Amino acid sequence: MIIENLQIWSADVWFEEGTQSKPRPVIVVDSVSYSILQLTSKTEREGYVIKDWEKAGLRKPSVIRTDRLVILRESDFKDYVGTLTERDVEGFLTYLRSNPPYH
Repeated sequence: MIIENLQIWSADVWFEEGTQSKPRPVIVVDSVSYSILQLTSKTEREGYVIKDWEKAGLRKPSVIRTDRLVILRESDFKDYVGTLTERDVEGFLTYLRSNPPYH
């Protein structure tokens, strides 16, 4: 399995209490450390709204949550979903410059 930056995957993400995990869509922000940000279909949440969500392989409009960076293990990644379009890569990077993550 090759995991690359800005790919979207379904992955087991552990709850903050660390007692259980749940399959979640995530975006890889560092493929070396397996650092990810979670996606949510609750588009009222703070974060970057993915404009081309269908082209990215998502089933619903989604937001990249930038409030919590999570480090996974390679074994937590389950299924490849897709990759952001160039428009969303540029939009996401612009969003990050204006809205520092992990606050």
